Amino acid sequence: TRKPSTINNYLSFLNPFLRWAFKIGYMPDDLTGLLRTLRIPSVDKVPEWDRPQEKYLTHAQVVQLLENMDIGTYAKRNRAIAALFLFSGIRVSELCSLTIGSVFGRPRGTLYCKRKGGTWCDVEISMDVYPYLEDYLETRKDRDNLSAPLFLSARGNPMDRFSVYAAIRPVQEKLGVATGPHALRHTYISEVEKIAKKQVKKNQKLRAKEEKKNQKIQLREEKKNQKLQQREEMESQKAAE
Repeated sequence: TRKPSTINNYLSFLNPFLRWAFKIGYMPDDLTGLLRTLRIPSVDKVPEWDRPQEKYLTHAQVVQLLENMDIGTYAKRNRAIAALFLFSGIRVSELCSLTIGSVFGRPRGTLYCKRKGGTWCDVEISMDVYPYLEDYLETRKDRDNLSAPLFLSARGNPMDRFSVYAAIRPVQEKLGVATGPHALRHTYISEVEKIAKKQVKKNQKLRAKEEKKNQKIQLREEKKNQKLQQREEMESQKAAE
């Protein structure tokens, strides 16, 4: 069964089409009145097991996820994958396009990947991701081959979106957090937004402080000019006497 929100999304696309078809005479009747959106219940009235999960992880959950990734034959690889999502915000397709040289053949703090739309460009990444990637590459015999895929499957092939999901999803489910690479990407974007908002507030405070400082300087200059003007008037009056 589809969620009410999903059905409402479908209707938001279908109703305008039906209205247009009736308007141009393609349909004899206007059927838009028959298709009504569903009422979405409030979260507190939905059973706890059926409530939508957060699409991102908290800081504590991120730490817990990275710690629990250190299990199994491909633990270092899987932890490096999770860390790269968390510290770069790249998509699954972008991660699958990476070679060793995409990261370690570039200046520190950037990677080179195929973005959505097919264009290749540099992407900024956090310096925190390098210990995880370097730890993983120690397990690779071809680590000096910059053209080799960065992440390999159990069969030695470049990883695809399905093998990436399989690498990180079991640990996410075990911890009861939002699952899939997209959740980790959302976490990165959420943290960037928080930092941006903090920076905006900081800039606003600095601007207000600067304006207050300028106002004080202006007031001081005005008082100084008034005193000079009064002194000049007094001296001119004495000269006239």
